[in-house]
Amino acid sequence: MELDELEGSVPISSDPPRTEILILPPPSSREGSSQVAQATTHNLGCSNTVPHIRQVRLRVTPRDFLPEGIPVPDSLPQAVDASSSEGSGPARRRLRIVRRWTTKPNAFGLWREYYSEPSFIPDLNRSLSTFQSGNLESHRHLPLRPSPQEALGPFPNYSTFLQAKWLWQGDATVLGAAANKRLVDSVYSDPDFRSLDVVGVCFTSLREKLAEYQISPFLDSDKWKETAVRILVPLGPEQPGNAFPASAELNVSGLQHRSIVDVVKRVLTTDPNVVHYHLHPFRQYLSTPGSGPEEIPKRVVDDIYNSDAMLREYEALRRSPREPGCPFERVILALQFWSDATQLANFGTAKLWPIYMYFGNQPKWARSRPDMHACHDIAHIPSLPDSFQDFVCEQRGFPADARLKTHCKHELFHAVWRILLDKKFIKAYKHGILIKFPDGTRHQIRKLGLQGDAKLRQSSRRIDDENLRYLVKRARYFIYDCRKGVTGAWVQALLRAQSLVPTINAFSSCLSNFGFNYFDMLCSDFMHEFELGEWKTLLTHLIRMLFALGEDRITKLDERLRKTPPFGRDTIRRINYNVSELKQLAARDFEDILQCAIPAFEGLFPDPIDNAVQELLFILADWHALAKLRLHTDSTLTSLELATRILGQHLRHFADHVANTVTTRETPRERAARVKRAAKKATEPQEAASASNSAKEKPYTLDRYKLHALGDYPDQIRLFGTLDVTSTQLGEARHRQKKRQYAKTNKRDFEKQIAKHTTVVEKLRFIEGRVNAARGKVPDPRKGVGPHVSESPSMGSMNTEEDAAFKHFQIQLVDHIIARLRDNEYSWDEPIASTSDHSAVELEKDRIYAHGTVRFNYTTYDIRRGQDTIKPSLKFSNTETPVKPGNSGRSTIMLVADETDRQASAPRRRRFWYARVLGIFHCHARDRLAEGSEWKKIDFLWIRWMGADPDSRCGLNAKHLERVGYVPDADGPGAFGFIDPADVIRACHIVPAFHHGTRSDLLSSSLSVAFDFNGPEGEDYEFYYVQRFSDRDMAMRHRGGGVGHIDLNQVSRREEYSEPEMGEEANASAAGLPGEDVDDARGDEADDARNASDFETDEETDDGEMDSQPDGDSDEDGDLEEDLDDD
Repeated sequence: MELDELEGSVPISSDPPRTEILILPPPSSREGSSQVAQATTHNLGCSNTVPHIRQVRLRVTPRDFLPEGIPVPDSLPQAVDASSSEGSGPARRRLRIVRRWTTKPNAFGLWREYYSEPSFIPDLNRSLSTFQSGNLESHRHLPLRPSPQEALGPFPNYSTFLQAKWLWQGDATVLGAAANKRLVDSVYSDPDFRSLDVVGVCFTSLREKLAEYQISPFLDSDKWKETAVRILVPLGPEQPGNAFPASAELNVSGLQHRSIVDVVKRVLTTDPNVVHYHLHPFRQYLSTPGSGPEEIPKRVVDDIYNSDAMLREYEALRRSPREPGCPFERVILALQFWSDATQLANFGTAKLWPIYMYFGNQPKWARSRPDMHACHDIAHIPSLPDSFQDFVCEQRGFPADARLKTHCKHELFHAVWRILLDKKFIKAYKHGILIKFPDGTRHQIRKLGLQGDAKLRQSSRRIDDENLRYLVKRARYFIYDCRKGVTGAWVQALLRAQSLVPTINAFSSCLSNFGFNYFDMLCSDFMHEFELGEWKTLLTHLIRMLFALGEDRITKLDERLRKTPPFGRDTIRRINYNVSELKQLAARDFEDILQCAIPAFEGLFPDPIDNAVQELLFILADWHALAKLRLHTDSTLTSLELATRILGQHLRHFADHVANTVTTRETPRERAARVKRAAKKATEPQEAASASNSAKEKPYTLDRYKLHALGDYPDQIRLFGTLDVTSTQLGEARHRQKKRQYAKTNKRDFEKQIAKHTTVVEKLRFIEGRVNAARGKVPDPRKGVGPHVSESPSMGSMNTEEDAAFKHFQIQLVDHIIARLRDNEYSWDEPIASTSDHSAVELEKDRIYAHGTVRFNYTTYDIRRGQDTIKPSLKFSNTETPVKPGNSGRSTIMLVADETDRQASAPRRRRFWYARVLGIFHCHARDRLAEGSEWKKIDFLWIRWMGADPDSRCGLNAKHLERVGYVPDADGPGAFGFIDPADVIRACHIVPAFHHGTRSDLLSSSLSVAFDFNGPEGEDYEFYYVQRFSDRDMAMRHRGGGVGHIDLNQVSRREEYSEPEMGEEANASAAGLPGEDVDDARGDEADDARNASDFETDEETDDGEMDSQPDGDSDEDGDLEEDLDDD
């Protein structure tokens, strides 16, 4: 826990003026009080709710278990030979029993099983800093120290190197105070920078020298090459009186590429981050700490190197014969390729179509961080030239249609890959390559394979075989020799049933002889399939339904979402736009809207529809949280499978019984965009006028491939690791660098300039590592900023007697401080010490100091270190108004609950307590009665309590969020309290229940600063919802089962959906209700068949204008931090 931003001090004295906060002596009403306060009754919600009876909140401090690495086993298992003792004869069988090499369980019960003793384990006994997202020790493993001049390479001196680094790798093209400050800090403030050393240096020629600089004389140069790509363009059937050839060869110039094998060699021999690569795959298991030997360990999957696909390939490699004369260790390198086009400028047509490569052996925490430089450019694919139509017209006399252009783009893509999968790559894939790693070990890399996710079902896996290849060749014969159309009946009759295209797949032609199945390399695309796919489709339809019911409901929806508080640094950003317009929204925006949708949509629909929508939104958010977990166990995958069935059932109920009960049409914006598009396409004024100005009907259906693909996710996670391993967000984030590099070009022949700039940056990073090693410079790990305490003048006058928030402030604060000084048990909300004990408290200088922020560190479900920042809802300053409302949206916390519900038939343990932080303070105090007592610093939070609504149901089976409300102050001091920051589990996201309105009677004074709204009369919302899906760690705390949550006080009991018997399901289906069950297998199969038979062709861009993203990649920033940083 860290305090920051000292705001001011509150003076405390034994005889203070009336306008200041009085602590000593205590009020006479408390004299002689030495008994523990009795249980009090609080009405937590509205005036007509049943009172919630609770005991005094006694302190329960959560335990913080720090992440740790994998420990080394005490003894290494050996292989045991066993010979059969029965029978006789020359063919006596000999059995070899191989025992796997296992590690000891760590504090969280995680242990690994390797096939044999690995030569090294990169994360063995790693330090705590490596579990933090912002500090991975990326530059601590520096190369051997060279001489200073040798380290500089082509640079004449150190000052020139600093200037070039900022010029080529920094913000040289960005104007503004921030860029100027970075220039001063990184270059001019360096004590060794000499301005005279830079005078007269030609950085243009120096850049050329650096591009040609050879990093190592023993490596093949991975220089960029420019190659022309040749494709055959089918010209179609002959026209009467117009003779032309069946096909023509088109040369597409401008392919920038480099050898995949050369890039692999350079990275593995020069990148200091290679020491973090997992070259030996392993199975990871979870054993509950303290469990007996009879418990079956649970399988844990979190990355490629412990997935089934990697283990399967490694087993095949171990069984295969060695290369002749090769005694070295054999390992597998998993390569991930990513490709998509991006717009480089906001205006104009400049675009780039890059191919990126990642190493699956590198931990995903490093792959997702731009400063780890885990992405490597392989090629820039050229587009069909602008003169393509001229070429076709020259050959056959009329232009190409859209179908022919699409076919030529397919041909171009695979022609590029045939160039990249050259003989050097094929040789490496078959025989492997010999590389000496930075650990000094020589490894032979076999199966230099392509890593991805399979789009498959268990019952119908697609395999690249001779039959499919024959169909493609036959279709090409019809197109190129028989002059049939590329999408004609002859071609479709051959290919449609298998969903093939008449293009020879480059991976099939180059790698099929080695058993490579290109169907297994296709990655799942969670961002586009769900966040920009199914969730966007559902949200669009809900908005159309609200338009149909009345535009005033749309206004309420937009207003509620704008009032939703943010959470975390950027976990859930503030929604400051009208969601109903869906303008320029990225994937991260749709994720935020989903996580905040339940309170926003509540009550906007009629009762029967509203309940179905609320349950569907709950299940969508729960499924989204489960699917995006960064660490899965057997239990969570089983939960995901069940949640998928529940989601499918509710989606079918919504489509059949809810969505079309309201006639939905295009929104006004959709209709205007459609009319505008029709007018632009029209060639005659009459055609433009004929475009219908009335809104078209837009019914909701489930006939989409993206929905069908969601059922594959559990099997894909088992096969290739969690979904963030192959997330398309990595490549989208890489596009940002290409756009910055484009700004450094002269905009002519920019593909070649970007390729050269990529080489310059790579070599500059290598030289920077050598320079740091030569100078003995190792970056310090990032450190948190501790509290800053200074002398502050007294705050201005403040009439606290009229404010209910300060009614019990003094007595509660002194009671809290004396308990902390004496290490006694204390209550969080009600005084329990005597008056004599209170009089023993002495504050240094009679002051308490206010702070602006407090940061809480905690261990997440996936054994990472997380940090939440809390700001108080009140602002303290040294002005005439020392305390005023701040209304910070980041001021709510969760604590361990220690309470039973007396009204229940049996004690029911609550999950958590919630509170809003009003102030963050520290003081220096001592106990006058203790001999030799010294000043002790005490940090404490002043909070306003929230309690559970006893009338609401919550949880997975209720399919509703937990509902809470502020505790009224009428019954005693229990509405406010003081707590130790160490008692806080973490921050939480509390969102108003907008539908239930506000109230002003929870505090006895109408103008208290503690109200959420301070107008003519202060008001609070009637209820608030606890957002259990705000991030993945929060979702696992409410669901239970997180690997990193071994302190059971910090999580709820394990929660799961219930599956009623088939009879209950039939009754629910007959009644048209979703029920609590899932559909039977026959229903699933029928629905899968229907969805698979009708693939989506982007419903929104057909004639629905809700998809207003440009042709670039406005979704490139989607959820990279939350996603990349969480959440």
